[in-house]
Amino acid sequence: MWNHWNTELTEHKWLKVYAARDILEAHNLKGMLLAMGIEAHLKGEGLVAGSGELPPAETEVTLWVSVDDFTPARNALENFEAPLGKPWRCNVCAEQNEASFEFCWNCQHSA
Repeated sequence: MWNHWNTELTEHKWLKVYAARDILEAHNLKGMLLAMGIEAHLKGEGLVAGSGELPPAETEVTLWVSVDDFTPARNALENFEAPLGKPWRCNVCAEQNEASFEFCWNCQHSA
């Protein structure tokens, strides 16, 4: 039996590793896993157009990996979901910056 990824379904067991909030997050995370050398596939992206008409569970985009890659993929996704840290105050202009900012939004001084 063949799937739309041109791989034989009987060769690999695929496990759902993540349910994305939206299709953009799904593609972003798939790209992250692929960059790590983890083969990943999305399921449900074709049904996103039915959002609002179909039940939410039917339009969910999920990320799937092989059994062998499940643990490293799950670890990578847990790191993605982890909080970035605490906001920081710029030493130059004293403005508050979000943890994700590498430079002050006000004066562009580095953290």
